[in-house]
Amino acid sequence: METIILATKLKVAEEKKDKALIQKIEQKIEEYFAEIRRFGRNLSALKAVEHVKDYIKNLKD
Repeated sequence: METIILATKLKVAEEKKDKALIQKIEQKIEEYFAEIRRFGRNLSALKAVEHVKDYIKNLKD
């Protein structure tokens, strides 16, 4: 859930072109992804991670 909120914040940071904030949010998202992969055995949580990654990728395009 936290990664979805961060992805939304990332979108706003991208719109404002705030590079420092973008970097900070991306780092935090990666930390959450690593934690989910390390501890998560839940398939739906892993799918959610993939959806958030796709969303972030589309923001960059």
